[in-house]
Amino acid sequence: MKKYLALFLGFSMLLYAQTPMLSVTKTQKLYTIQLFSVKNLPRAKALVQKLPEPLAKDTTISRLGDFYVGEYGKAASGKSLGKTVSLIRKNYFHDAFVKSRSTKKKYSEMTPHSKESDNGYTLDRAKKIKLEIEADNAFKKGDISHAVTIYEFLASRAAPKNGKVLTNLFYLYGLQGSWTNAKRLMKKSHNLDALLYAYTLGALHGLRKNEIEHIIPFARLDRSGRLMLVLGLFFERDNRLQEAFRWYSAGYTINPADPYVAYAYARILDMRGHKKEAVRIYEHILRIPFAKKNLQKYAQLRLRQLGRIK
Repeated sequence: MKKYLALFLGFSMLLYAQTPMLSVTKTQKLYTIQLFSVKNLPRAKALVQKLPEPLAKDTTISRLGDFYVGEYGKAASGKSLGKTVSLIRKNYFHDAFVKSRSTKKKYSEMTPHSKESDNGYTLDRAKKIKLEIEADNAFKKGDISHAVTIYEFLASRAAPKNGKVLTNLFYLYGLQGSWTNAKRLMKKSHNLDALLYAYTLGALHGLRKNEIEHIIPFARLDRSGRLMLVLGLFFERDNRLQEAFRWYSAGYTINPADPYVAYAYARILDMRGHKKEAVRIYEHILRIPFAKKNLQKYAQLRLRQLGRIK
């Protein structure tokens, strides 16, 4: 049954819609370390002033949408900043990360050049779509920091009801283990269970098992059972099957109609020897009209192995 775990590790990448590829202008990339992202300029300056002089001297503050971003150093290779970012995370900013930056000013259309405040700047629908495509392409190419930067800018402009931008941003925060940034934006949406699910899924794919310590206190907000499902996957991956069973069971109690939640619970029952109950749920999955064919295929295969269908 372990081999079926892989089915779950990829199913929710549907968070990212398929979009056409844009032509990319070849530019030389530089790499820097993003230390923080805050909404208040005095706060940003205060954070820099608390740093040791050698570090503060080479730290710059730039404006991106409603955020002030602190960045340290420049290098032609992100790998060369690895030791430095580790020291910064350990001693100063736990969420610091290496990000790429083109030598061309890629955000000139997003960031006004004249005044400190950009309250008069508007983001029309065409620009928003263009930026979403750029963020999606950056993600597909593995440039997570660039995708995060764009989504942070869009989130600063997005209405609370705009779920896609925040959902994708929270998934990327989970990949990076940036709980501090995620928590700061949680008040921006009324759909917290979806954001927590996205963050937890990103942490799962990013192999950041320590992140569940942040998520578990919020598990009571889950309304879909999907957050419980991903928490179960964390524990199953760590071979803590009793705890995995508890989360799968909780998810199924919340939403037995969700085919993925139902399959996870049936599978853990199957592994624990509760074949009769597992078979009942496998058979139910085959009758769910909106269940994905691949999922039904796995349920059908297991029923065949158990001798319930030919």
